[in-house]
Amino acid sequence: MLITIELENAIDHLFRGEELLPSAEESLKEMDFESLAQGIKFFSKPVYVYTAYPDGDPDGGYRGPLLFPFPATLLYSKAYEEMICDSGVIIKHIMELWILDDMTFAVVSCVRMELESGELISEYRLLKTKDRDIFPQVIDLNYNLLVTVLDSLCLEHTYYGTPIYEL
Repeated sequence: MLITIELENAIDHLFRGEELLPSAEESLKEMDFESLAQGIKFFSKPVYVYTAYPDGDPDGGYRGPLLFPFPATLLYSKAYEEMICDSGVIIKHIMELWILDDMTFAVVSCVRMELESGELISEYRLLKTKDRDIFPQVIDLNYNLLVTVLDSLCLEHTYYGTPIYEL
């Protein structure tokens, strides 16, 4: 139960002072934080500093050290730069917003290399900040879209058969 209170406080702090569309504002007011916490736990995964994928297989390959000491859930990502090399390799610079297991947020920079066919080759991540006051300087968040993502996390985990996590 404490996790849901921490989550509600974190979401409140994240959206404080942000202009939202009326529909997003209403969704945020009616959000079921216990269900959201369940969805965050369900979709959390280990986040590595570096990963390399042979043949684009996300389950195989090399994984470097963990970026966070516990699993996290990706909430938002936005590509800032993209470069296509003559070899057919696409290099993207992406900024990501993750929610951590302790219900705090982190902005991460990710450099992703993939083939034009969509096969992932490698990813390198670097923690930029966990300070909410610095977020606007580091990542351009679309808060209305973020509300939609949070709403979908409330419902989407039930589609997979509802594992219930102790909160």
